[in-house]
Amino acid sequence: MVYFEYTQLNNAELLVRLEQIVRLSYLILFVPLGIGLYKYKRLIKEQKLLLLIIIALIVNDGLTFYLREQNQSNLWVYHYYVPIQFCLITVLYRHMLKLIVSGKVMVFIGMIFVLFSLANTLFLQGIEQFNTNAILISNVVFVLFSLLFFYQLLKAPLIEELERLPQFWINLAVLIYYSSSSVLFYMVNHVLKIDTKSLAIVWTVNIGLYVILNCLYSVGLWKVQKQ
Repeated sequence: MVYFEYTQLNNAELLVRLEQIVRLSYLILFVPLGIGLYKYKRLIKEQKLLLLIIIALIVNDGLTFYLREQNQSNLWVYHYYVPIQFCLITVLYRHMLKLIVSGKVMVFIGMIFVLFSLANTLFLQGIEQFNTNAILISNVVFVLFSLLFFYQLLKAPLIEELERLPQFWINLAVLIYYSSSSVLFYMVNHVLKIDTKSLAIVWTVNIGLYVILNCLYSVGLWKVQKQ
């Protein structure tokens, strides 16, 4: 999920190293994909939705990498991907939060975000600009979803062996990655104008979080829950 345009770095050697790290981090996406496909028949609805989210992520990252290799702008891809990702994750949480949040409310949230994302593209950040507004808002909403899920767990009857629940690992992945990346995302808009090395550090941390996200996704897909 290349949310930070590290290609703006002016240090050629540093840029090459980051490019190599990014390519390696992209490969980790195929770990949860492989697990999901291997266990597909035993997956519950939430895990199948997660698998669809991962496939969308692979397509997005693959397309952005390809366009960059062709020396073409890839920023327009995010104007399509971000609302698609938001809708998929909202559908996922529609099932995960069904005990405390109405499905109609989740559909309404998804519709509002899609409209906002469209308005942002048309009037604020054009198709060839980085749609930072939509990305930041989506990240904040995902964090709120994850916090609501943990609140739901606290209100539910005592659950033994919580670590066996795939939803727990999926939610933990969302909370860790999107809360941390929101902070980094905010920092980039300031660091980018100040210090190339600092930006490189921020980007490296983001890649580490990206790896953690997919490792937790893998655990969430590996855990089997009775239908």
